[in-house]
Amino acid sequence: MTETGLGGFQSARVWRDGTVTTLPSAGSEGATADGMARVGNDVFVVGTERSGLKTRALYWRNGAPAYLTDGARSSGAQAVAILGSDVLIAGWERNPSGNEVATVWRTGVPTALTDGSRNSWATSLAVSGADVLVAGSMHLGGNANRIAMCWRNGVPTVLTDGSRDALAWSVGVAGSDIVVAGFVAGSNGNNVAMIWKNGVPTALTDPSVSGVATSILVHGPDVYVSGSALADGTLSPRLWKNGAALPLEAGGPGHHADAWSVRVSGSDVYVVGSGMDQGTFAAKVWKNGTPVAITDGSVTTWGRAILVP
Repeated sequence: MTETGLGGFQSARVWRDGTVTTLPSAGSEGATADGMARVGNDVFVVGTERSGLKTRALYWRNGAPAYLTDGARSSGAQAVAILGSDVLIAGWERNPSGNEVATVWRTGVPTALTDGSRNSWATSLAVSGADVLVAGSMHLGGNANRIAMCWRNGVPTVLTDGSRDALAWSVGVAGSDIVVAGFVAGSNGNNVAMIWKNGVPTALTDPSVSGVATSILVHGPDVYVSGSALADGTLSPRLWKNGAALPLEAGGPGHHADAWSVRVSGSDVYVVGSGMDQGTFAAKVWKNGTPVAITDGSVTTWGRAILVP
C-alpha cells in the first residue's frame, strides 16, 4: 500500500491484521509499494523509491530494503514472485538512450525483455514449474499506441496489433493456458477491460463504460479478475469470476473506488483497492463483496496488493 502525505511525500506501507509497518526508504520523496509475495515466513514487497526526477527499483524482505539498481538511471519495480530460492521481480530500467526497458531481475540480476529501442514495461509475472511468465507493454514510438505483450521465458507474444492503445496488467497460468488481464482502447475513447487466453481476447466490459482489468488469479478451475470501470462520472470497482461479474459494494454516485488485486482463501474472496468516501482515496479490502476500510481517509492511501492465509 502507498500513503501520500503533506507535500506529496509517499510512504510504502504494509498492513498486517490491522498493524501498520512503514517500509524504510532513502528517497527524498518516499517510495511506493506495488506488489507482494510470501514464502513460508518471508514476505517480499516491491516498489519504487522517488528522489526528484529519479526513481529507483527496490524490494523489501521482511521489511529490510534491497536495491535492484545503482540509481544512476531511473527504474521501477511492480511485481514479485518466488521460484525456488530465486526472487523474481518485474519492472523497468532506463537505458543510456533514455528509453525505459521492460526488465526482470532474478535474484538481483537484470534481464532486458526488449532491445531497448522503444519504451517498454513489465507489470506482472507468474511462475509455473520452471516457466516464468511476464505481462507488460511496449510503446510503438512517437505518438503511436502501446501494444499489450506477454513473455514466456523471455520469448515475446504480442497480444494486440497496435491499432488501439493497450496494456497488459497481469498474467496467470491455468493448467496449460496462459491468461493475461489488461485493457484495449475502444473506438469511442473508452477503454475496454480484457482478458487474453492463449492470445485470444475476451472483453469484460462493453464500450459504454471505460474499464480496465488490473489483476488475474487462477484458483483451482476458476479465474478471477479485478479491475474498475468509469460510468456516468463514477469510478467503480469490478470483480469477475470466469467472465461473470460479481458484486462489489462501491457506495453509490460520487463514491469513487477501484480494485487492484484479488486473492482467494477457502470460500472467501478478497479484493484490495481504494475508495473515496471523504474527499480522499483510502485503501480498502472487500471480503466477499463487502468493503472494509484499512485507513481512516485522513490522508490519501492506495491499496495495491494483498496476501491471505
